[in-house]
Amino acid sequence: MDRDGNLAAATSTGGVWLKWPGRVGDSPIPGAGYYAENGVGAFSATGIGEVITLSLLSYRARNELLKTGDVAQAVKNAVQQVTAVHGPDTAGLIGLDARGNPAYAYNAKAMARGWGKQGEIYVDLQLRFRHVFVSGSNLKPIFLSSLIVALNWDSGSLLPLPTFTTISPSSSV
Repeated sequence: MDRDGNLAAATSTGGVWLKWPGRVGDSPIPGAGYYAENGVGAFSATGIGEVITLSLLSYRARNELLKTGDVAQAVKNAVQQVTAVHGPDTAGLIGLDARGNPAYAYNAKAMARGWGKQGEIYVDLQLRFRHVFVSGSNLKPIFLSSLIVALNWDSGSLLPLPTFTTISPSSSV
């Protein structure tokens, strides 16, 4: 949202390994991977592209926002509807209403998210699982979608873990 109240949405892709030739994911499809409408809201989706595309998840959230008038309820309803049809671990959604109120919902184990306002930045990651181990006394694992990174507790920086990182029970979360 800019200072004049104009809304925009964008979504990037993490890509899909071993995808079919010619496959187009949800990211470039308005209403699926993203949707923005001045005076209503803006939404960006993440998860399994086929699920997001088939459900038009971002547009679904827009419709829910028009019905409920509450962006938090809108994204929750949209993700619940997708979960009922396609199951868990399929989608996440972040949204912003026309007043600048942010909200998110997801049906996976974790979804990193963040937003900011003038002079304020909010970043969050809540994990819904336990008992993950990684080598290094000051490193703790964090799962961002299918990407594994380690949070350095001392510096607060995120470090990508190589695909073949040795996981050791020497330190626990």
